[in-house]
Amino acid sequence: MPTETIAQRMQRDRLFYGSLIPEEILVLETWLESNHARYTKLEFDVHIGLGRDPGSLYSDADRQGWIRKTQKRIDAVLWQDTFPTLVEVKRRATPSALGQLITYRNLWLAEGRSVRIPSLLLICANCDPDLQLALSAEQIETAQVSPDWSRLREPTRDRKGGVNP
Repeated sequence: MPTETIAQRMQRDRLFYGSLIPEEILVLETWLESNHARYTKLEFDVHIGLGRDPGSLYSDADRQGWIRKTQKRIDAVLWQDTFPTLVEVKRRATPSALGQLITYRNLWLAEGRSVRIPSLLLICANCDPDLQLALSAEQIETAQVSPDWSRLREPTRDRKGGVNP
């Protein structure tokens, strides 16, 4: 009997958090365990930007769907009353995360999503010192966490055919 894949086992979480992959879900949930109470509202998979319109050859429904699919996606927006924090979540932080956060902030401001300038937060499990320097220079807060990666392991079978988590 085949076992479920990681994506199947974490389907509920993947639907809730939107665009996050399983390892990013573990990173975010680890951070939220000790930080969620600081916020009055949490939003996940927040679409921003114009997206791309495939053109008038397509139906309005198809065009709207494509535009939505091609918009940028902020992993999370955390609110402290009227103060937004835009969040990018990565297992291993890379320079692309810095670029994503700066892009999100600029789109946020261009769209007038809030009166306040958003704070930026990168939540990750690993971040090298060079990238940390660049993030600090851009006033991007970094939170490093140590998730329990065991949820990513495939369950094994015992000798009698039962599943061991």
